[in-house]
Parts: sequence; C-alpha cells; structure tokens
Amino acid sequence: MVGLPSKYSRIMQKYLLILFAWLILLPTLQGQQLFQRPYHDHVWIFGDYDYSQKLDFNTVPPTFSFVDAALEFAAANTIICNAAGELRLYSNGFRVLNKDQQYLQNGFRINEQYDYSEDYIANGHRHTQGVLALPIPEDTTNYLLFYTERIDYALPSGANAVASNKVYLAEASFAGNERGELLDKDFLLINDTLNFGEMTACRHGNGRDWWFLVPNLDSKVYNRLLITPNGVENYGTTTVDEEFIRGPGQVAFSPDGKRYVIYNADFEPSNNHVTFYDFDRCTGVLSNPVVHTHDLEGIIHGIAISENSRFAYHSAGVNLYQYDLHASDIPASRTLVDTWDGYYNGDNPDFFWATFGLSQLAPN
Repeated sequence: MVGLPSKYSRIMQKYLLILFAWLILLPTLQGQQLFQRPYHDHVWIFGDYDYSQKLDFNTVPPTFSFVDAALEFAAANTIICNAAGELRLYSNGFRVLNKDQQYLQNGFRINEQYDYSEDYIANGHRHTQGVLALPIPEDTTNYLLFYTERIDYALPSGANAVASNKVYLAEASFAGNERGELLDKDFLLINDTLNFGEMTACRHGNGRDWWFLVPNLDSKVYNRLLITPNGVENYGTTTVDEEFIRGPGQVAFSPDGKRYVIYNADFEPSNNHVTFYDFDRCTGVLSNPVVHTHDLEGIIHGIAISENSRFAYHSAGVNLYQYDLHASDIPASRTLVDTWDGYYNGDNPDFFWATFGLSQLAPN
C-alpha cells in the first residue's frame, strides 16, 4: 500500500482488499452521463476565454449564458457539482477553479511534471477526456481529479498526435472552505503506454463505488482503477480479444453500465473504428468486442449513449449516426440521423465549421 497525506490518495494492491466495489464513466464535457442522480453533472462550462458558455440544467428549460470562465478548453474539460447540482469545480487539465471563477487553493497549476509551453497551458490540455472529476463515495465535500500527462506521438499516417504515459491524481476539498483547496496533487496512479486521453468511469455493481478505465496504446489492454470510500485501488488490467485501435477519439459507458463504446481515428481514410464492448460492473471486465470500421468523415468525432442505454450516437463530423445496441448485428444497425447543414461561424468557411463533434448525454 502506498500512502499519501490524504486517505483518498492511497493506492492499494488487490490482494490487500477484502471487499471493494465499483466505478464508471464521465469524461468531461465529452462523453456520457456518468452520474446516477444526484446532480453532479447539472452545470456545464465550455468554450474559451472570450466565448465561454454555461449550461445550467437545474432549471426547466436549461439556462444558457455567457460567462467569464477564466479558462480555455482546447479539448480536456471536466466539471463537477455537489449532490444538489451546485457547481464545485472545473478544470482544463492544468488549472482548477471554483464556482466563483477563483483558483482553488493550490489549484493554479496541476500536471506540473511535464515541461509544457505557456501557450499549451493557456489553451488547456489537448487530450480529449484527459481530465476527469469524480465524487468520492460516501463523502459530500471532497472530490477526485484524474488527469493525463502528454507525450508527442506520430501516427502511422504521419499525422502528429499526443498520447500519454501516466495518469495522475489530485484531491479537492470543500470541507469548511467554500473556495476549495487541493490537498494533494500530481500523485502518480498509472505508469504505462496509454492512448490519447479517453479516461472514463462507471458505477460499480454495488451502486456506490466507481470503476475507472483508460486504454493502452496499440494493445488489447485497458488499465483499471477502483474508487471506494477507503481510497483508490489499482485493479490491474483487463485484456480484450480485439486489439485496440490507436488514435484520438472518445469513449462512453451506457447509463446502465452494461456497455462500453469507444471511437478512434488514425486519420487514414478508411481505418477508423467504433468498437462496442460488454462490461461487467462487478468485476470491471470488458468482453465481446464488436468492431465497425468506416471511412473518415471529419476531424473530431464523438460518442454518447441514450438514457435508456439502447442507442449509441456517433458524431462523425459531417454526419450523425445511431447504432442499436440491442441489435444482433450492431454495425448493420447504423442509421444516418442527421447531416451537417453547411453552417459555419464567422467569416472563414474553412475554419469555424459547426459540424458534429464531441458528444455528451445531458441530464433529463
């Protein structure tokens, strides 16, 4: 067992545990609903310094507003509320702020172990799902932040990308402190050859704990963590039958926790993949991969799954597709839902396309 000053920064080997539980998903603003009532996902903030937007799902209909988020979100973005839906913190993978756009104490900089440029830090981490906030089971004041380290990586096509070797942990506390503070940060959890972000989490079968998954690069292996009231356990890896396809993308768990869907692109015209897995919420094991290979239709793609856990939606740049997860042949069930209408924002039609990108299931 490795100890830190805070009990939730402890890493425990599996053989030391008698009984533990589960974890499952939420990216940031990019993925899937990961919270099962309470309202931890009821406020969204996204955009950049000049055009930050806020969606508040505590009202009916949801309230949209422009805000000064004091952050830019190039790709990584995580937000978490307390159980009542009140915003607690948000982060772009480098800075951690509270509901009043103040840095948490000790939150001006996380991810300090890599020599990032000032421009990179200012724009935010470029790993999709490269930062993830989770509530600690049976704790109403403290939260965990998981974030990846960047390494530069060249795809087989020659395109440049950023992968990761490490996942780090920070703990944020609001106990008697509305501003909030980071008690610990940059604690190493996983040291492996990982893909481009794509961290996500899902509730364990006990309804209390969280499973945390992140895929390795060019392998059949996924790393797993288990978050319980007693700490964070490194639960080793789960190996699947189908080799993971490298590249940037997005992952999502279904709300019932039975499915895990991942999209990846390596920017080859016809080497892009949506892969569908079964997931065991009690053991944290992935199985029965079904791969759908398709042509590249845009740069940024996303995955989200419907509230009833039946339909997966693949936002593929210019097109939006639906898959039926109950179908005997999931790839054959793909249906075109919508096509980009050609709208772009601003004066440059080659840059500000309003196409289908990263996806997120909103609270209902």
